Amino acid sequence: YGTGVVVWGTIDVYGAARTPFIRLDAEGRAGDSAIVLESVPDNWQVGDELVIPETRQFPYGPGGSNQQLHTEKVRIQSIDGDRITFVRPLVYDHLGARNADGEVVGLPHAVNITRNITIQSENAAGTRGHTIFLDRADVDIHYAAFNDLGRTTNAPLDSTTLGPRGEVTHIGT
Repeated sequence: YGTGVVVWGTIDVYGAARTPFIRLDAEGRAGDSAIVLESVPDNWQVGDELVIPETRQFPYGPGGSNQQLHTEKVRIQSIDGDRITFVRPLVYDHLGARNADGEVVGLPHAVNITRNITIQSENAAGTRGHTIFLDRADVDIHYAAFNDLGRTTNAPLDSTTLGPRGEVTHIGT
């Protein structure tokens, strides 16, 4: 148990409350350095990291699952109400879903993944930490991140890896 958080009793973790995700008010386009959200986010701050998801739909069958993902992470440079400006522009289009007439019927979300409380391994490439909540542990965790923790097998680590733009370069086990 020496490399993790072990809870037999009570643990209460309360990170800073924030709006976790908000739908975009318009489609995001490659080259855009800002987006407008459907509403004003609560407790988003300059420097927070956002994920803008892949929105393309892939066909089933040959080549359908071998596409490079266009999910990307961006860092907030400034916030003006519902307008979020990024440190660097979007690399990919993040288009909305369309009906048969080509009208946009749904837009993607921006997801804020920054947390002020993080439980993580000291060295993700070394002995990875873990969490375990045993017996009748009383666990209440809100707005916390769990990063680079251990796993349930002692087989060699084969993680999915991402390239510099967030594209998947290897799918792990």
